[in-house]
Amino acid sequence: MSAPPRQASASPSRKRNPTKPVTFNEWVHVQVFSNGRKLISAGGTFFGSPNNPRIVRLFSTPVEIPVSGTLLLLNNKDRPGIVGHLGSLLGRHKVNIANMSLTRDTAGGLALTVLNLDSVPPPAVPKNSERP
Repeated sequence: MSAPPRQASASPSRKRNPTKPVTFNEWVHVQVFSNGRKLISAGGTFFGSPNNPRIVRLFSTPVEIPVSGTLLLLNNKDRPGIVGHLGSLLGRHKVNIANMSLTRDTAGGLALTVLNLDSVPPPAVPKNSERP
């Protein structure tokens, strides 16, 4: 016997203006340059306690990435089926996804996928990562 479906709703205690920058009590921002060209930038903070660090900005894009385990970062075109494809591919190689962060610039545009993995994927995974 299953329980009847329930509906839940929540209302935020305050509205956030998406054009206003988010501020943090503690903030670390790192940029890597090569030959005067920026290769990567990342920002991080702690959520609640020093034992809970998070990357909250990557390539100037807002993200929420726990800093633990193995990280797999992918740039891809935003389209249906990418998440399922990645999960199936990693599952075939016995690699578990502990956490996932997804963001995109626009619908159908460029997407950033960040996976926290419980183990390092075998070399065959990148070779098979292209969607058929």
